[in-house]
Amino acid sequence: MNTTIEMNLFSPRWGHEDIYTVLLEENTMTISTDGKKATCELQTDKDPIWSKNSGTDSLDKMLINNHIYLPEIFKSLLVCAWKSWLDKELNDSEVKDEFHELEKWINVIVRKRPNSEYWNTKF
Repeated sequence: MNTTIEMNLFSPRWGHEDIYTVLLEENTMTISTDGKKATCELQTDKDPIWSKNSGTDSLDKMLINNHIYLPEIFKSLLVCAWKSWLDKELNDSEVKDEFHELEKWINVIVRKRPNSEYWNTKF
């Protein structure tokens, strides 16, 4: 059981959208872009575990490298949609649609960041 989703996320660092590939599997969700990848593993009766890279979640590190700063809830939303797919509440097409809804939300947040001379040096 697996499905692949492509999310096009706007990178303020590069000024264009980058493709993030999400692979949903029975026990693992992998998000990759440009040779980097983050993995989330489900555990029985425990919170999911995200891969680490130098003490920081590698998903966070990948996003921050592209100047994408997201609300804390983002990873929980990814896991929520993934679990709904695993529980067959969402089929392959529906889970892709829900990830694309997240994609739209992320791109609005990223494109609407403060854009003054002062804030441009902080992002």
